[in-house]
Amino acid sequence: MTAIETCHDLVLASKGHERELESDDPVSRYAGALVNAPQIKGARSMANQKDATPFYGYYFRTLPKPGKGVGSAFIAYPAESRSSGVMTFAITRADIVYAADLGPNTAKIAQAMTTWKPSSKWRVAD
Repeated sequence: MTAIETCHDLVLASKGHERELESDDPVSRYAGALVNAPQIKGARSMANQKDATPFYGYYFRTLPKPGKGVGSAFIAYPAESRSSGVMTFAITRADIVYAADLGPNTAKIAQAMTTWKPSSKWRVAD
């Protein structure tokens, strides 16, 4: 659940709503730090930093080229597929979280993503 919560906070922070985030909440602080992180290869990502560590078992990053009609998009994927998590999450600027199981090559697939759009593989997360 924390991965989805972080996704929602990323949207708030990306829209400049830092005041709505709880300053003492680690999820809110992480979201604010990610949104304000320097861009690396067109994407903001704590996972791209050499000293990166997963946040509650997930890596989070922005996608440099969001899909048509999606607005900005973030991706959250398990640091260790099937261990720290199974589902990969994509969140749109409209604050809709989608989930998909990308299988055993989750990290490789998620790291290579530059754009995202909903497909039959992705379901709206609860």
